[in-house]
Parts: sequence; structure tokens; C-alpha cells
Amino acid sequence: MKPLDCFILIAVFEINTQENDFAPANKVSPPLTVKNKKMIIRLVIISFFLCTTCLKSQVVEDNAGVTHVVVAKSGSTSFLYTSELDGAISAHDIKGKRLWRMTLEPKAVLFEINAADINNDGIDELISASANGNIYCHDVDGELLWEFKPKHKVRFSEVAVIKNEKVQIFAGGNDNKLYELDAKGNLVSVTKIKGVVRKIESGKFLDAKKESLFIMTYSHDKFRWDYFGFMDPLSKKTIKSLSLKKVPDANMTRAMVTDITIADFDHDQKDDILLFGDLNFKSYIMALNSNFEILMQYQGTKKETQRYAHSQGTYIENQELIMFQHGGITKTLDIKGKVLGQSGERYGAMVYNDFAVDANTNQLVAAGTVDGGDYLHFFDLNKQDWITTRYEKGGRMLEVEKNIQKLYEQTLNFKLPEYQSSSKKEWVMITAKQPNDKVLKLNGAPIKIITQKAPKESTERSELELIMGPIALKKDKRGNYKDSREDIIQMAKEFEANGHPFAFWAGHGNDPFYIRIETLEKVLEVAPNTCYGFIYAEMDNVEDPRVIHFVNDYMPRLAKAIRKHNRAKLYFRNKNMFWAATSHLPLWKELFFSDQYNDILVPASEDTSNRIQDLNLAGRIGMYAGGYINDFAMRLVDDNPTSWRPLSPGGQNSISPFLRQGVVMAAYGARYGIIFNNPFVEEPRLRCAFCLNDIGGATSCRKREYTVNRVMAFN
Repeated sequence: MKPLDCFILIAVFEINTQENDFAPANKVSPPLTVKNKKMIIRLVIISFFLCTTCLKSQVVEDNAGVTHVVVAKSGSTSFLYTSELDGAISAHDIKGKRLWRMTLEPKAVLFEINAADINNDGIDELISASANGNIYCHDVDGELLWEFKPKHKVRFSEVAVIKNEKVQIFAGGNDNKLYELDAKGNLVSVTKIKGVVRKIESGKFLDAKKESLFIMTYSHDKFRWDYFGFMDPLSKKTIKSLSLKKVPDANMTRAMVTDITIADFDHDQKDDILLFGDLNFKSYIMALNSNFEILMQYQGTKKETQRYAHSQGTYIENQELIMFQHGGITKTLDIKGKVLGQSGERYGAMVYNDFAVDANTNQLVAAGTVDGGDYLHFFDLNKQDWITTRYEKGGRMLEVEKNIQKLYEQTLNFKLPEYQSSSKKEWVMITAKQPNDKVLKLNGAPIKIITQKAPKESTERSELELIMGPIALKKDKRGNYKDSREDIIQMAKEFEANGHPFAFWAGHGNDPFYIRIETLEKVLEVAPNTCYGFIYAEMDNVEDPRVIHFVNDYMPRLAKAIRKHNRAKLYFRNKNMFWAATSHLPLWKELFFSDQYNDILVPASEDTSNRIQDLNLAGRIGMYAGGYINDFAMRLVDDNPTSWRPLSPGGQNSISPFLRQGVVMAAYGARYGIIFNNPFVEEPRLRCAFCLNDIGGATSCRKREYTVNRVMAFN
């Protein structure tokens, strides 16, 4: 089987499964008993994100995917607390054996867990910050000591513990407030802060004998900050802060901070801040002291660039080593930033969620993987070559891999039932790859593979400037505007001569005029059979004169030119609430709900840093079901899982998260796709172009009718 092959199967599967006789939901203690009870399940949509039992001691049983790990102490003995993707928490001994597991309700992402002895019994408790709006405290046996819930809903993302004269617990989230609790979970104070909380850390930053708070908040959900400084935990007043205008390194404002570790790097008995970040998809590591002076700095090379990869790491104090993983590459640095060790490869496997160091046993603990792995992997730091240790895939992710492979083989042997007929409507996939020979031999609905190009037109804009002023001259800084009108038209002519279907990325919110309307009209004229349309991304500002001009001037002309041959479409990629709300604002409403452009509009998503992808999809489905558009598109790109970029990395090796999105969208009627290659994904990889292949159109579906016997299997 070749990489980058996908397919879809629309049929009814009957599968055998087993019913587990589980222990109570709030606690699970292995072993589980299993009844061999056979069940027949008719599936509407297959999800591949499956739970499995452990294969090795490092695999956590009945786990939703480990996301965080912290080392805790019971006297002089170390143990581990972990959190899971759905908000469950667990305790483990230092070898990984689970002691207990607790499911928190309502289920939500736990953004941070912290271990601290808050009742002075010599044993660290577990403090958890949940997106469900609660701060939880559990003891070593998993008993809930207390929970704090503010009067209004807060997406808590950070929690830290100060232990000076008294215990103070500080928490923050997305409501521009810092909450102070006492050791029993009672609210002590609420302090207004500017921005959404990114990090709250405690440490002896300014005084070797007294702890203070480090706080970082965001003005933008990826870069820069509203607040970056130290706060007095008693007065809640700023002691010292860093201005964006006086950063010690300009790249600090360009990098996205993805992890932070607190430790004394310069041996002055005061804690320092170690920042792990992503700078243009390369690793960016920096250590700062409390005066915001650079102690150490490191930047990855261009050869190590990995799209949407995070840098996650920690400090190994007894060896004075900084370790981090950026995508598939793991490195160790000395405290001056010199590379001492390296393993893994660009876009490699086993991208972990979190790391912790246990000084007692001299172990590095790696927790979970970004695609849902239920692992706790242990690295013996006593071994000089520990960084080269590799674990084989196991547990949940191995089961997922086997299921996908099996389904792929079953689909290749699928025979169309006599009572079904192939759909004649083609699947249109904008992507760079072609199906393999096995998929091409399947006899079903046609697939059209479309090549996307993104030329930037160099034609001067004086006439646009007369219409809307200097804003017309604003261009996308990411683009190189070197293509003349003649160059772009010639490119279209060559595609037409070779019978090669194509689409041009023609505009963006940064610049709706990548390609001018006169050029677009000419492209449609010279390539009537191979031009499948134009893509526009993140154009949402109804007050932007350029957007207004596009809707009022470009759209009528494009519609007229497209309808001469009725092949090309206009693909609009928009994120956040656009399709559920923004599209109903004046201007956009005139475009998307006017019944003037139903036949040429194909709404799609732009899901990077979009935490409400489900609502955006619901809006597109509503437009389709209501007859306002004839088609909509799925978009399966490596940024799909990055709903909050600093806290939701790319790097997924499994195709499962992409498959589930594609399955849902195609099941609701999407027959177009905008697909980019994801280099992290393992074979058979994700290719939406091939998910809608011959088998994908095996059954005829009447327009806007959803058949309950659709099962779509991607590979």
C-alpha cells in the first residue's frame, strides 16, 4: 500500500464487539472482567478513536489519552499524577502502575494539573484546572477534598500554588481575572488582569526565600502578550513586568510559547523562566532571569521546520540539561544552549504531550502522544544514550492502526450490492496527490483531483486606489507578488492544454486581490474545461473597503464568467463563527443568502486556532440543507487539530482525527474537499481526495437527504 491514499465506503457494516462489565464510573481498578456477549451494531458513522486495554506496563488502561504528567511526593517516595483528554485524572507509582483513576464531571479538557502539599501532611495533593469551570483538589487516594466553582462560567487553564507564610492557590482562565483560593478551596480574592491567562507559575524569582507569581496573558491567541511579569501574591500588585517594546530578543514577540519550565539555571538561588516556543515552525528556546536578561537561547534550523509542531520540554537539574521535543525531533542542550544530544527525525513518530523528571529515580517520564496515545514512557537518565531509547507503538494507537489497515483491505474488496447504483456526481478534491493503482481500479463514482496554485499578481493597483484609497495597496506579507497577468493566464493555458484540472488561491483577508478580476475572467475564458475555480480565505470584515468592493464588483463579474461553462466554483474558507453567525451580517448575507449565487458558492472552513469548529460546520450544513448553496467543502489540513494553537499542537501520526472530521462532513453532503498533505501522518496517510473515490460514491444519494446507512471509511 502506497502512502497518501484514502477512500470512502458508503454501506452498512455489521460488526462484532464485546460488552465490558465495568467498575463504577468514578473509579476504575484493574483487572476488568469481560463478558463475551456478542452485539450487532449498525453504524451511521465510524469513529476510529477507539479505547483499548493496555499491551505493556507503560500503557494506561481504559484511558482517553494521557495529556499531562507531574511528579508528586509522599514523604521521600515519588509517584505520578496524570490527566487525560476527557478530563479524567489518575495516580501511578513511579513505574507506571495505576493506583486509581477518577472521572471528573462534567467532562472537559484539563488544561493543567499541579502537585503540591497544601495541607502539610507530607503528601502532595493534586490540583486540577478544568475547562468545565472548576478547580479541583484530590488527595493521594483520589478522594475529592474540595472544588471551587465561580459564579459565572470560566474556562480555567492555569493553576499555581504559593507556599510562604500560608498556602495560596491562584487560578486563571478566559475571563480576565486572577482567582485566589485558600488551602480549603475558599475564594479569598479576585484580581482583574488584562488578557486571557496563558501561564501562571510560582517560584522564588525575586527572593531566594520567598515565592512570587509569574503570569503571562495573551492579547492574541498565539503571539505577543498583554502581561508578562511577576506579581506579589499578597498585594496582587506587579513587582516587575516586561514590555513588548523592550524585549531582550525581538523573536520573543514573534514566537508562540508552547511550554514553560521554572528552575534555577544560573545557580543564584533564584528561579528562572525557561520558555519553549515555535518560531515559524522551528524550535525556539530561551531562559530568562527575573530581570528579563537572557541566560540561554537556542533556535532550530530551517532543516528542522515542522508545520504546527510544538516544542515541549523540561529541565534535568542533576545533569544541568535542557531536554525538549519539537515535532519528531528530540534534543538536549546545556545551560548555554549548546546541543549535546539528538534523536528522532523531522515529521517523525511518537510526538509526546508532556514531560516530567523524577530526581529520586533519575527518570524522564513522557506522557501520551498528541494523537491520543495512552502511554507513560520512562527514560533512564543514568544511561548515557537514553535519548536514543525508542518505544514501539502499543495500546490505543496500535489498535487504531490495525483497525484502519483492516478496513482498508475490506474496502478494496468491496462489491457493490445489486440494489445499489453508483453515483454519477463527481467528487472534487483540491489536492496535490493522485490515488494509487488499487484505488483507481475500483469502479464507482468519479473523482476529480484538482491542483491548487497560488500566484500573486504584480499588476499595479492605481485604479483600485482611486476607488477605495491607500488600503487597496495593502498586500499579504507572506506572498511574493512576482507573477504578471500574462504569466497567470499562460499558466492556465498550459493546464488546459494538458487537460490538468486546477484551482487558483485568489484572495485572503490580508489581501482579497491576489489575482485581479480581469485576470480571473481571462483564466476562465482560456481554461473552460480545467479551471475548477478560485479560493478565498478568511475574508470576514464587512467594513473593509476591499471586501465591500469584492462582493459588489468582483462577485457579479465572476458569476457571469463562471456560468458560461458551469464548471468552476468559488471556495470560501472561513473560521470561528463565520458560517454560523458572521455570514448573516449585512454584505455577507447579500452574498450567501440572496439566492443569486447558490450554484457557484462552496463554503469551507479555516480551522487553525478555531475552538468552535462544530458551530462553523453546523452553519455550513444549515446553508446546504436550506438550499442556499448547492455544495459545501470539507477541509482536511494539518492544522485541523490546532483549535488553540499554544495548547493544541499538530504532529498527529494517526489519521484518526482527520478521518473523523472528513467522515462527518461527507456524511452530511460535502462532495468537495480542500486538502493539504500532512507529513506527520503515517501510512496509509490521509488524502481526502481519495476518501471520495470510486467506492466513495458507491451509493446514489438524493440531494440533501441523509441516508442512515452511510458508513464512510477513509484510508
